[in-house]
Amino acid sequence: MEQEEGVVYVCQQPFRFVDLSDALRYGRLQYLLPPGDITAGVAPVVGQLKNDLRDFSDKDYILAIGAPAAIAMVGAIASKANHGKIKVLTWDKKENRYYAIDISI
Repeated sequence: MEQEEGVVYVCQQPFRFVDLSDALRYGRLQYLLPPGDITAGVAPVVGQLKNDLRDFSDKDYILAIGAPAAIAMVGAIASKANHGKIKVLTWDKKENRYYAIDISI
């Protein structure tokens, strides 16, 4: 049985082009929040993220780019959806690639 491809949840879409192609090694990209300030209406953002991350599982990853508040919300909500476990992609400047960090809370 072939394993289902995971999703790379990108916390916030960047204002300008950022090459995220290496992250595709981990799954298809899904942008969670548009670029810009999200602090004006946090409650609707939290509701949207809860909906978008409701199926977050062990096969999925978080690409932590964007506003620190957006990254924090995505991490907390994804962790709650997956029993305290998330995988975060981190950029390695020397290797020019992403690698995954497993976090269990």
